[in-house]
Amino acid sequence: MRNYSPFPGEKIIIAADNDSKNSITNNTVIKAAKTLEMKGAITCIVKPPENGDFNNLLQSCGEQSIRDIIEPEITKLTKAVETTKLTQTENNSIEKQNDITNVKELYNKSSSLYYLKQEEEANWKRL
Repeated sequence: MRNYSPFPGEKIIIAADNDSKNSITNNTVIKAAKTLEMKGAITCIVKPPENGDFNNLLQSCGEQSIRDIIEPEITKLTKAVETTKLTQTENNSIEKQNDITNVKELYNKSSSLYYLKQEEEANWKRL
């Protein structure tokens, strides 16, 4: 995972073994997910409900048992990305509105200064 460069917002599901919380494998998976997230990916870690791995689950319960675990996570990741995009769109809209407000304020200030300068020049010409 260290050498993998996900594209920003890439959705990655990590199918991990269901080992104890303090196992080396569990800690490695958590570190990998954090590394991917720091590179811009959106991650999710899924584990079988019982101790073991997905291969054990496949052999004992069949393909559907794996789908039942992974498909809801795909839905969650998709919604997370949609929410992120919506938030980014809202933030961009707010930033644009702030930019417009700033430009208007600058215009008003510069217009006022322009008219003051014209008045001063007119006053000097009268003297």
